[in-house]
Amino acid sequence: TSVTDVITIHKFPKENEFRNACKVTPKIKQFANQAARSNFKKKQEGDYRVYIQCFSVFKEINGKWNYVNDPNKWDYIAPAEESLESFAGDCDDYAVLMATCLNSVGGVVRLVRTPNHVYPELKINDQKTFELLSGMIRHELFLPSTQRKVTYKKGKKITTKITSGKIDKVNYHTDNNGNIWLNMDYTAKYPGGKFMSSDIIGVMVLR
Repeated sequence: TSVTDVITIHKFPKENEFRNACKVTPKIKQFANQAARSNFKKKQEGDYRVYIQCFSVFKEINGKWNYVNDPNKWDYIAPAEESLESFAGDCDDYAVLMATCLNSVGGVVRLVRTPNHVYPELKINDQKTFELLSGMIRHELFLPSTQRKVTYKKGKKITTKITSGKIDKVNYHTDNNGNIWLNMDYTAKYPGGKFMSSDIIGVMVLR
């Protein structure tokens, strides 16, 4: 597991624009409610329900998202409701939509800014909970895709399973207070994907 301590004294760039873009609206809430119940229904019980529902939201958005650049020389930050219409945009548009939807189903979320990237992180209450959820991500909820290749040898059908890989690491940060923040970026098809950059210049917790 990758651990990086976040130490920052910088104000989050364009904080007001991001906060305005991250507003929960009835349309966002309705989508997030549906997305939260679309996956992992058998796991949505007990103390960990909010996290499992956040993982379900992640899967819905991550699976539909298409990267599209901003207009030339314009850092356009799309409101979450706007991105919901197309599931397309750049990193800050994805971060805004993901963070807003996670927030609207009870997740505590923050945005992390690096020199050339923005991404969302989900707060996990304690180390014990993180270890449990990390195991579920790696071994139950986000299993690598498996394909079946069918070949014929001397008229006999032979089926071969090809697995795309396994989840080795679930990446997160710890802040100055020891809180755990799970990477929810689009860098992988599972929560805790690889960080694109370790140079953090600002964080902003949604409220």
